[in-house]
Amino acid sequence: MPRKKTLSLVLAAVMSFVLVLAGCSSDKAGDPAAQASPGSSGSPQKDPNLNPVGTYPIVKEKVTLKVLAPQLPDVIDFSTNGMTKWLEEKTNVHLEWQTYQANQPEQLNIILASGDFPDLFIGTSLSAVNEQKYGVEQRLFLPLQDYIENDTVYLKKLLGERPDLKGYLTATDGNIYGLPTVNECYHCMYGNKYWINQSWLDKLGLKTPTTTDELFDVLKAFKERDPNGNGKPDEVPLAGASSGGWHHIVDSFLTNAFFLSNDEDVLNMVLKDGKIQSNVVTPEYRDSLMYLHKLYENGLLYNASFTQSVDQLKQLANSEEEVLGAFPAGAIVNIIDGAGNPERYKHYTALAPLKGPGGVQYSTYYSNFPYAAGSFIISAKSKHPEVAIRVADLFFNPDKEYGEGTLWRKAEPGEVGITGLPARTKRLKPYSNEPQNDTWSYIGEPFQTSEARLSDAVDPSIDPYSPEGLEKLLMRETKDKYEPYAPKDVSLMPSLKLLSEEMDVLSTLRVELENYAKESKVKFIMGNLNFESDWDAYVSGMDRIGLGKAIGIYQIAYERQFKS
Repeated sequence: MPRKKTLSLVLAAVMSFVLVLAGCSSDKAGDPAAQASPGSSGSPQKDPNLNPVGTYPIVKEKVTLKVLAPQLPDVIDFSTNGMTKWLEEKTNVHLEWQTYQANQPEQLNIILASGDFPDLFIGTSLSAVNEQKYGVEQRLFLPLQDYIENDTVYLKKLLGERPDLKGYLTATDGNIYGLPTVNECYHCMYGNKYWINQSWLDKLGLKTPTTTDELFDVLKAFKERDPNGNGKPDEVPLAGASSGGWHHIVDSFLTNAFFLSNDEDVLNMVLKDGKIQSNVVTPEYRDSLMYLHKLYENGLLYNASFTQSVDQLKQLANSEEEVLGAFPAGAIVNIIDGAGNPERYKHYTALAPLKGPGGVQYSTYYSNFPYAAGSFIISAKSKHPEVAIRVADLFFNPDKEYGEGTLWRKAEPGEVGITGLPARTKRLKPYSNEPQNDTWSYIGEPFQTSEARLSDAVDPSIDPYSPEGLEKLLMRETKDKYEPYAPKDVSLMPSLKLLSEEMDVLSTLRVELENYAKESKVKFIMGNLNFESDWDAYVSGMDRIGLGKAIGIYQIAYERQFKS
């Protein structure tokens, strides 16, 4: 499982500080970013104090960079931190830290109101809204593409090898304002999973379902044949949650048997043959709702699945009597605690994507999940942008440097990673949320690929269903049951950067479309709307609200961002 992060708090803080920046930086005279254009992010004359690119130290005479970062609960002091000391010794660059409590953005406002702007923002994730407003429109952040080209080694190589990243980083004006955050959690990218009660299947002599029809029969047996053996009709064949948690929406896994579904997007926007489409008005969507209605009217789909919270789903799954047949979750531990309820935890196994009546069988691949911008942002007012970008570049070295012998070591012959392949490294200190002063926590690791994460040496004999074996369980189930069904002819709509006027239109339009689509979905499933007499009116309603207009905006944004 990915480590617990405070990204939502950081984003809230960023929104606060950029408001202060807007009020303090209206004068663009002499600002190298003010006249920047795509492909021309400002190339000032090289500082003679700089050593050649890719050599260390970065500078001949020590340079001080002012740095702004969120104070994380698991980092004691950035100024005395082991990673800071290593970085300063290697680069000859002193970091003068300013921090703010990530959950108290008013502290950040006080710092910025002083007018003492940093050279470098670290770990302050850059939302598309803030990038557009304070990068594109107000030029408070420095365009970075020329600096990446001329002053980096690892970033330049990364973007050359991973051209897909460039699209995620590119703003609406063609510039790059924030360096990438890459956190490729393998099993997370296939997080839309179902978990089915294997002990009930075994007791009733049933095979694991592979089609939507077979699942119907299995759930019916769960309801009617008393698999928990208490003589009561208390079994709940299938249940989900409507809010909270991680991939707990009950319908998305099932609708992958009809079309590529996304439980994180009510409008189910996808990209096919270079065109943005919405699945929520298609014949396939109608067929999927008819299947869900069939489950519901036969008492196989828990009626509270569209209203209950994830905590209520947990209560159902962990009740004294074992009553739950199947549920959606990115990881089983999100619903059933392997340490607190170990026997029941072992009763469930992941269910591979089902084949629908038309032969469709997708697993949702969240290709957007691991990518974001803003691990490092350089102020347009910085006097040392080349130094700042070179400091940032160190963090994109795929071969670790810091911490060898104390935090990690190179793998020894015979050691294997979680995939069973030869390991590359062995972690000497486990991940922890406890305060420490060795690293910068997650903001010190902006570039983590699946290959690197999965190549850390582990005990090959560990039981996947033990609390320590969770990652092994999730990796195995993902590799065997979900990755083989990743879509090849269609993908989820990528994260798109919008102009301010486009945001203004969609801010209202999407809410209206999502509310109507969500309400109608539940009504069709529960039988309050009729598929014969009400479907056409629903489709017309989506068109009247403006689904076509929304798709048009996204299409323009996609072509601007990924095709330009």
